[in-house]
Amino acid sequence: MNRAQIMFVDDDAGVLEGLRRQLWRRRETWDLHWAGSAGAALQYLSETHVDVVVTDMQMPGISGAELLEAIRTLHPGTARLVLSGHADHEAIIAAAGPTQQYLSKPCPADVLDAALTSALRALGLMADPTLRSLIGSLANLPKPPRIYTELTALIARPDTSAADVSRLLEQDVSSTTEVLKLVNSSFFGLATDVSSIDRAVALLGLDVIQALVLAGNVLMPTVGLPPDLDTTAIAEHGMRACLAVRRIGQLEGWEPASVNALGLAALLHDVGLLVLASAYPDRWQAYLQADRDASERDRQTAAFGCTIGQSSAYLLELWGFPQAVVTTLAVCPLELSDLAERTAASPDALALAVARELTDSRPVAGSTAVYTAAEGGYLHADRLAAWRAVEEPVSAVQDVRAGS
Repeated sequence: MNRAQIMFVDDDAGVLEGLRRQLWRRRETWDLHWAGSAGAALQYLSETHVDVVVTDMQMPGISGAELLEAIRTLHPGTARLVLSGHADHEAIIAAAGPTQQYLSKPCPADVLDAALTSALRALGLMADPTLRSLIGSLANLPKPPRIYTELTALIARPDTSAADVSRLLEQDVSSTTEVLKLVNSSFFGLATDVSSIDRAVALLGLDVIQALVLAGNVLMPTVGLPPDLDTTAIAEHGMRACLAVRRIGQLEGWEPASVNALGLAALLHDVGLLVLASAYPDRWQAYLQADRDASERDRQTAAFGCTIGQSSAYLLELWGFPQAVVTTLAVCPLELSDLAERTAASPDALALAVARELTDSRPVAGSTAVYTAAEGGYLHADRLAAWRAVEEPVSAVQDVRAGS
């Protein structure tokens, strides 16, 4: 087994020494490298492969932003993380294109370890180094906005109120606009227009608002996207599937954390497609023209070199999303028409597959599988019928708030 190669770049020797102590227990599995300047880091990278680079932003000579851009261009298969102080906010924004995760100084050992582990897992998800480099080289890679990170932290606090969430969102005009646009979309079926964030939060609840913030920022048109790929339809399909899988999870009585993770997986299933289609328009056309008798997994893999779910899982792992979300996406698409695969699949994967199938409005070419439940197994006939019924017209507000 190859040892992971990780490089830290900081002009403060004390910071590097502190990181060395924090990660001492990882010395058996990770090879750690230390560079006191961006120039030294680039010199090392020109001679030796590194899996992950973690850099400060404010350094003399070549800045952290310039280093990240150079790595994106010269070594696109290398994961790129920022470890920087709050005073560097403007510099971090400047590095938004070439950076995949942000960590703040001082960074707790467990947070740093988790971020590095996530970045390394992401590299394992994308076995094809060409595709890794392709995605890593994109300057306009979609990513969760700062407001989403702040919202996630706020919602995690036990004393957070709806008013707290509204105040945070109102500070970000772009997110407010996108949330209200999605709230008033047809798939929520609300009786009246929602014109304020306060009203949206009260109607839909914190978790759904969190998902809307993410959808409004991440599922946006990517530069160079093929004209026949409808991002609005993709976003709406993701939201419908998110709501459907939440209904399934609530019906089954699953833990709220599991239901929320499934909702995010449904919402973000096609993020990787936006990247693949914009970078490989010819492969997108090959996918559209692929043999419809072949399985969806085979069609995607033949066209792109990976499944859409794998590409989305790769991006979300790089961004540090919960492992439950990444793992569920990595097995997409689940071939529900395949008896053996359906019987062996986890309940989470089955729920996501059924939710996507139920809400398929054809944003992506392909046919909806028609099948019957296997005798025995988790997805037996009665359960399948109950899951399919969740997409029948019901009040979105009643549904979303049920079980919360």
